[in-house]
Amino acid sequence: MKRRLLIAMTVALVPALLWAVDTLTHMNGTRQVVLSAPATWEARTEPYVVSASAPSEGDAYPPTVSVLVEAVSGERKRLQPYMKAMYSLQWQMSDAMTGWSPRDTTWDGLPASVSDFRSAYGDAMMNTRVIVAIEGDTAYVCRAMWLDDTSPTRIASALEVLSTVKRPRSTK
Repeated sequence: MKRRLLIAMTVALVPALLWAVDTLTHMNGTRQVVLSAPATWEARTEPYVVSASAPSEGDAYPPTVSVLVEAVSGERKRLQPYMKAMYSLQWQMSDAMTGWSPRDTTWDGLPASVSDFRSAYGDAMMNTRVIVAIEGDTAYVCRAMWLDDTSPTRIASALEVLSTVKRPRSTK
């Protein structure tokens, strides 16, 4: 309970601290999604992916935010069937997965689903928050991931970076 309270208090304070430092905006190669992260974070972009990781600080896996842009068709063009398929795949790929309980939300003006879950990562436990939204033939899968021993400040920073993920808008 104390850890959750500390995380909640940190989440309330980190946005001001995060944006007090230099931030950079990163866009994937197909110009379909952007995220903003502190300049100290390492970013990677590919045609359908953009990700940013906190500085290592000796972590086996530093907090990381990633966004996948995926073409969808058929049943997967609807949010609930897409989430069901994603859960099934995640369940098959993960060891000791727990906590998947999607709830409705919005992301960048679109109906979306968000879920928090945990799974084994070597000898540690990986925590993931995933937000999924679908627009037409495109699914956006936004994730923040961190290990159990990650500090509340670094978790809050990752969640703040996750909150910056957006679709670029046309300037026409």
